[in-house]
Amino acid sequence: GVDLASVKKATIENTTIDNQGKGTCLSSLTTDVTISGSTLKNGTVGYSYKLGSHTIKNCYIIGNTSDGINSSADYRTHSQSLELIGNYIGVGPSGKIDANGNGVYVNASAFVAKDNIISGNTDYGVKIGPNETSIIERNYIGTDEFHRDLGNGGCGIDLHGMSTMGGISMAPESIEDAN
Repeated sequence: GVDLASVKKATIENTTIDNQGKGTCLSSLTTDVTISGSTLKNGTVGYSYKLGSHTIKNCYIIGNTSDGINSSADYRTHSQSLELIGNYIGVGPSGKIDANGNGVYVNASAFVAKDNIISGNTDYGVKIGPNETSIIERNYIGTDEFHRDLGNGGCGIDLHGMSTMGGISMAPESIEDAN
């Protein structure tokens, strides 16, 4: 895998990291990370982060035995945000299931998930720990854009720690933004 521990800002584009079952594909302690057009597969974790702002766009996060994406810190002691846009998490390029354990396990001060397919994972699709704000809109969770049943093994969305959360938006004002 790749460790970005000593980097303050990183952009990963059009890269495939196949960790062949040997640890985390990509891990970060950095301030700002953008990953786009990439594939993180076959690790124990696809992407693990601790600090800063993280944007993952148009990626495949597949075949990871533990989590596709995992936040390894408590947002109350480490400010962080995670934005997921247009990713396939648990579903491969051919549309077939290529499960992670949990699709996304997030503890972040701000979490935005839009236009993703989060399906076919063996445990939760999205597990949200305590945070300040979550916006989850226009995602296919447990299905794909053709409405095929590709359910996750656990809950589609688990609001773990809901009593300490500041707010979550999953009921947008328009039907176009619904999950």
